[in-house]
Amino acid sequence: MDTSSGTQILGALGSLAGMLSVYYGFRNRRREIRAEEARAILAAGEKGAAAAASVQTGQKLDMVIGKGLLDSARENVVRQEHRFQGSIIDIRYTPAQKDQEARIARAEICSTLQLIKDHNNGVLPDEELDRMWTSYRCNTDAESEC
Repeated sequence: MDTSSGTQILGALGSLAGMLSVYYGFRNRRREIRAEEARAILAAGEKGAAAAASVQTGQKLDMVIGKGLLDSARENVVRQEHRFQGSIIDIRYTPAQKDQEARIARAEICSTLQLIKDHNNGVLPDEELDRMWTSYRCNTDAESEC
């Protein structure tokens, strides 16, 4: 298994994006996230991490972005991932607070994707990252939910 900085950041992005995708799907149907839905959101994070962690793309990132910068960006994504996970499972969070955490998570995804583009001649190195860019409307300042 590849544990390069590039592959690790892809896994972290995939995890956060996977959780957000399922979260938005549930939130479109009701105001409260039930316990079984919270578990599904967390499970989507695990699946998203595995799906996004492309060794080939990770190696491309390692070649164009320094290890220190990649590691710092990964730490930011992981920190936001844990924060979002906490908001999903903590019953004290209101739906509005969970939505705010989702917006913050979305912003972290976009910020990290922009970092990758900035160091890779303005392009994302694979289709999955392009899909994330489009899905989370990273090219806009829209605050509305996905």
